[in-house]
Amino acid sequence: MKLDSKPYTLSVDVPGHFTMNKTMDNLFDNIRGDVIGKQLRYLLDVAPAGDANKDDVIDVLDALAVQTYWGTNKASADFNFDKVVDAKDMDYVVKNFGLQNSTVPNPPKAKKSYKGATLDSILTDLGLN
Repeated sequence: MKLDSKPYTLSVDVPGHFTMNKTMDNLFDNIRGDVIGKQLRYLLDVAPAGDANKDDVIDVLDALAVQTYWGTNKASADFNFDKVVDAKDMDYVVKNFGLQNSTVPNPPKAKKSYKGATLDSILTDLGLN
């Protein structure tokens, strides 16, 4: 990493979660004449789970992705990393439904329906409602 190019952007990209970004001017602090590197792990909030299609919003399209990959080990829809797409993963979509990624400019608005499917209809189809 070049320390002479500024600003720096830290990006954390985890499958099925928002890609979190943080821009900063330096990666170190000068404390009593010593250069001390910043602990980067504390600079970002925890990335909300449920963004299967990585479009920076958790909406009906993500619920459809979970439904599509139900019972498989598809990493983008397995939000809790237990190697199976199931009700536990859909719970993240339900919990975070409507969230937009706050670390990107102009994230899209959540779609509540797509080709007649809604979150409630998908939950019903999966026997979760």
